[in-house]
Amino acid sequence: MGEGVINRDYIGYITNNNGQLEYAEEPIGDESSVFLDSIMELNETEGSTIEDLWREFKSFKDSHQLKFWFRGYCIDCDDYYDPVFDSVKEPVLFMLQRQINSEVRECRKDYRGIPSEELQEIIDSIKSSYKDELCRDICDFSTAINYEMTLHELLERNPNVVLYSHDYKGWDNIMYQNITDDIDISIKSNFFYGKASYFVVCLRYKGVDILPYSKLVEYRFAKMADLIKGTVFLEPERRQWLTAFKYVLELADEAKTQEEQFIRRFIVDDVEKLIRGLKKIYHETKSEYRRLGHSCYSPWWILRFENEVGMSRAYMSNTFRLEEEKERYEVSERELVECFKFEKITYALEYLDNLSVLAENTTEKIKAVVCNAMGEIVTLNEKIVPQIKKLKKDIDSEIDSLANELEEVVRECEECEESDDENEKVFCNTKKQQLNELFERRTAVSDLLSGYIEKISQYTEHK
Repeated sequence: MGEGVINRDYIGYITNNNGQLEYAEEPIGDESSVFLDSIMELNETEGSTIEDLWREFKSFKDSHQLKFWFRGYCIDCDDYYDPVFDSVKEPVLFMLQRQINSEVRECRKDYRGIPSEELQEIIDSIKSSYKDELCRDICDFSTAINYEMTLHELLERNPNVVLYSHDYKGWDNIMYQNITDDIDISIKSNFFYGKASYFVVCLRYKGVDILPYSKLVEYRFAKMADLIKGTVFLEPERRQWLTAFKYVLELADEAKTQEEQFIRRFIVDDVEKLIRGLKKIYHETKSEYRRLGHSCYSPWWILRFENEVGMSRAYMSNTFRLEEEKERYEVSERELVECFKFEKITYALEYLDNLSVLAENTTEKIKAVVCNAMGEIVTLNEKIVPQIKKLKKDIDSEIDSLANELEEVVRECEECEESDDENEKVFCNTKKQQLNELFERRTAVSDLLSGYIEKISQYTEHK
């Protein structure tokens, strides 16, 4: 496996030959090499224009009947997280011509009055730079051409190909169905979108997604938006394609030869592990919180401690994909531990819909395990409601006190405005700002607790 660079030197793929899955590699051809030589030679030819390069490019496209459209396609980036990369796209002549004309007009304005020979040299330099740019774009586009032509020929020649590697930007889902009558496997990806990127192997049993249920209790920070994407998560990196294919082959073999063991490992054992973990978090919250440390299943969840208003406070910083989505909650250590418990147990509610469908489409044995797990999740959530309400009551009382204190400080600040003492003004305004921030952050915690209560109500009122 893996001689050279995948998606550059070869395409990795899996075939289904009469029920037997096999991995193979298809060398990526270099049919555009002669064409590239002619393009570079033409670019260096004195008197050649950007239109000449474009006609050569169009002739190559037409002769090879390249009618399929390329999505964003990475040139030289092994890390699929990277949101800023050279995405290959088909060069567009009229856009380049428009840019050239615009720059030439500006040039004539800026250099009005200089000798015409010098002005023409500047204009020729502008046109030459855009011609060089088109040449580079065509060369980069050839990378995508070579990949797409090889893939197209492979799929035409071998209809048994069920999964293949790629470097496409954005969402992609390659599904291989019917490993067995009940089990399907697919590879989902979203490359080159920063922290929103993912690379997931997904399993389905009787048409129902199998989720990594126990991951919720294996990490202090585990974001449900990630956990419900699939079964096995890989780092979004080019080298992980080989890991993904190896994993698919092993899973498919186990699903076919030891289906009962496969189902127990991915459904029964994992669901039971989830329930054990949730119960431990409920009964031994502090020790579980410490045991999990700063373990993080989603890379954009962080925890930090800061000093604010003279007190040591912990900040739960829930940093999502965009900076404007960031929310900060100021909590004491005790409250942080309690919120950890509430979050884990309420998050488990989001598994209920998936588990419910699974229970309806499986054997009686698995159904019993799944239904028991659903009942345990609901019971644990009902148990924490009084605890959430008590903590919210305490925090709301503190917020009321802060509101009164803030009112008093605002009055003091208004009085200070009439004073000549600048230090007193600075002190008052600083105190007002600190109290206002503390008020907002404590209010955010209260709102968070209200959200937990509302979520439990939504999931349990129709149980």
